[in-house]
Amino acid sequence: MRRAAAAVLAIVCLVAAGCGGGDNSSSSSSSSGGQLRIGDASSKIDSLNPLVGSNLFALTSYRMLYPYLLQYDAAGQIVGDFAKSYAVSKDRKTWTLTTYDGARWSDGKPLTADDVAWTYQTLLKYQDGATAGFAPALGGIASVTAPSPTRVVVRYAAPVSTAAYGMANVPVLPRHVWARYATGSGAQLRTFANLDPVTAGAFSLEKYTPNALALFSRNEGFYGPKPKLASFGFQFFTSNDAMVTALKSNQIDAAYEVPPTVMPTLKSTAGIRVETHPGTDTVLLGINSNKQTSHPELLNPAVRDAIDMAIDRERIVETVSLGTGVVGGSIVPPTLTPWHDPGVTAPSTDVAAANRLLDDAGYRRGSGGIRVADGHPMQYDVLFAQGVTGAPRVIELIAEDLKQIGIELRLRGSDAASYLQAVTADDYKRFAFSVDDYAPPLDPTLMLALPLCGQLGGINESGYCEKEYDAMFAKQATEEGDARVATVRAMQQKIADDKPLLPIYTAGVINAYRDAVRDVPATPLIINYESKQWLTQATVDG
Repeated sequence: MRRAAAAVLAIVCLVAAGCGGGDNSSSSSSSSGGQLRIGDASSKIDSLNPLVGSNLFALTSYRMLYPYLLQYDAAGQIVGDFAKSYAVSKDRKTWTLTTYDGARWSDGKPLTADDVAWTYQTLLKYQDGATAGFAPALGGIASVTAPSPTRVVVRYAAPVSTAAYGMANVPVLPRHVWARYATGSGAQLRTFANLDPVTAGAFSLEKYTPNALALFSRNEGFYGPKPKLASFGFQFFTSNDAMVTALKSNQIDAAYEVPPTVMPTLKSTAGIRVETHPGTDTVLLGINSNKQTSHPELLNPAVRDAIDMAIDRERIVETVSLGTGVVGGSIVPPTLTPWHDPGVTAPSTDVAAANRLLDDAGYRRGSGGIRVADGHPMQYDVLFAQGVTGAPRVIELIAEDLKQIGIELRLRGSDAASYLQAVTADDYKRFAFSVDDYAPPLDPTLMLALPLCGQLGGINESGYCEKEYDAMFAKQATEEGDARVATVRAMQQKIADDKPLLPIYTAGVINAYRDAVRDVPATPLIINYESKQWLTQATVDG
């Protein structure tokens, strides 16, 4: 599903003096940089409501449509967005941000620091319910106030190492539009479709057809540096073949998430270039870790070790990604440096050793070579959502591998909502295995949050809940530098030992462009949903 979420990263600037993007609005012209037409056949905009959507193109749309206090620049550093400068107190508990003056929403109403404070206050108010998805980004915040129309003060109960990253992932909403929905339980905040959004970002939404098309035009009144592009659009195709045909026939200028199988054809096509580089999109096999699971044998470490050992990840990488991906060992992918622990690796594939583990644990083979646990065959459904990277082939390969050790998997694909409902049904007691993929941001918080107790019913897709792990998560959120890296790496080892989630592989980024497209920087995020700059700086010749 290529899911992503707002999370939180180490503070880039830890000094009392101001640091940020600066006011560059007058240094960049509004010269026409053409129209950029982007196609994708693997994702979509799942909602125009920023409190609901989680797909990459939804997050990218929010980044272009809404103000954020901070964002990433092309070099991967956090800089200002609506906050043109900011300062951090010596005790690292108070952030004072100066916002642009004279900014306006698309309906002409003033955009001020009050909108920022209201947005954060509302997200905090409902963080245990309607706005739970933003809870990681808000961690540790004690209060958010707006002492003046251009000043925001964010106070933390204790120093939070991920404060800057959190502020870089919270869209600012227009109070005069959204306040009417922030009543009662806050449920209306999520049911509001927002089909005609009031925005203030670098671009405005001109046309939207669900699951098919989204067109954006340059916002000439944008508070920050003006985009070079006059407009851009997302077109969502029902097949990769249709997307590739559209690229070749000049109906689109860029094709994202290109399947490895068509790379040779595109590379030999005149006027088209293919760019490949390491990504973050990681496929995970979840094993039911609820201590009350109806499949208690899956809690046996020997069973988990045998499953891990039986999966031939090298074959999966070669078969599904044609070698463009990398074998998974840690839940934090290798591109997330320095957080990724290279010492946390997947076991070597050894079917014979895996079978010995299960034999020694007493799981004898029955009819058809399927092992028996507590009187029933070790046959299980593996749940996955349509659109998971490499699916269904990657899941078929996993099933083939586990069949060799007497465990049979039955593939059960569905839409995303039905998948999550099936995983979490009866408090995670029923399901056995799940497969999903996450394209995490540049900080490890999202991946580390996947097995948290607090994410049960949310992004936790294994039912895992361990106080020790949760304590490590809380600890790393307050640490800096090498200390945080050490804790983050210890968390990776903990998950590798307990095995609620088995990383299978991390896909490479494969995008194709017509030669007329310029100045689109490479990013491991497939599309850089953490920065406006990749689309504000891009141009298309002609």
